[in-house]
Amino acid sequence: MAYNDDSHILSWIRDIPFNPPSPSQPHHRKRTPSDSEQLASPPCSQESRRANLGVEMPSLSALAVAEDGVEVAPLQISDKRIPHSLIALSRNISNVVGVVPKYLEAEIAKLNERNDSPYTDFGSHVFLDSEKTYLPHLAPTIELAAVQLIVAGAADACRNQFDESGWNTTVHAPLLYLVFYGKECRGTQLHRFQACTRAGVQPAYLINNAQGKKVHFVFYVDAQYDSDPQPHQLINKIRPILKDTSIDHSSQASLCAHPISVKLLGDKVDELEFIPGIIVHGDQWFFVASTYSRSTNKTILWYSRSCFGSTDALLWTFKAIASIQHLRAWSDEILWRWYKQHLPAAHASLCSTNTSMT
Repeated sequence: MAYNDDSHILSWIRDIPFNPPSPSQPHHRKRTPSDSEQLASPPCSQESRRANLGVEMPSLSALAVAEDGVEVAPLQISDKRIPHSLIALSRNISNVVGVVPKYLEAEIAKLNERNDSPYTDFGSHVFLDSEKTYLPHLAPTIELAAVQLIVAGAADACRNQFDESGWNTTVHAPLLYLVFYGKECRGTQLHRFQACTRAGVQPAYLINNAQGKKVHFVFYVDAQYDSDPQPHQLINKIRPILKDTSIDHSSQASLCAHPISVKLLGDKVDELEFIPGIIVHGDQWFFVASTYSRSTNKTILWYSRSCFGSTDALLWTFKAIASIQHLRAWSDEILWRWYKQHLPAAHASLCSTNTSMT
């Protein structure tokens, strides 16, 4: 089930609009772009993008040699530039052991006794107590029927050649709902996801005059549900100081108060070694991550050549759910903890700057 055709990933990256700098418009990096956890679906054809945007498409080599540009590279553990923490997360995501909740083992075993082919590959190694793999509060209870429904929806989407919107509605959003909420209603969860197909990236976060490529989903933190009230209070104090009142890289109203981008918070970014993401190509889910080096002023976008999950099979749909749970755990244990640690200093710095300008 591990696919190694990365042509569609590179096609997605090549589809990012890029405007080379002119003498009257020197290029520079205003901020390093980085999104906490983003999901993007397959792009439209390059021809339609050209027609819609009226710009020339970039080559990967142009981005790689541009000042403060972007290099694209496969995620291989032999590459010494990859942080050890990123390698560890990548291994967790690619793991095939313990990807199905233990409480579903008996139900699946009964189905397996009927020699039902979708269940014959559920060996004992695929079951593991969720709390042994993820943070307990990040592993909501899911039902087998809900996962089966996603697989059926993916088959329908493939058979009837659904467009991006159809895949998002029928397959991708329901899978993410299981990851974040399980069989429960959306309530007071700290970590959430949101569809944001129309949310653009603010110019201050773009590299070398590039136009932002929209994503279809983002993971975000709703700080009002954190056990510590201070982060939410500080965010509410910071937003009025900002020109666009947005705490993240997007000016979309539904995201302005919720941390997605982490570069807003100043000069401690080296403590956050990478930013993970996901590219979705129909059935297949791929892990990507970006790193930034101050010594070279370069961003590297690392991509996995093999999918970590696929909704064309029941077991691999569970695999996708389990892998995304690892990303949620990373967001809770690493990103959100880092974010909260530096919020007070960011607030003080912004207040100081605002005072000096008045």
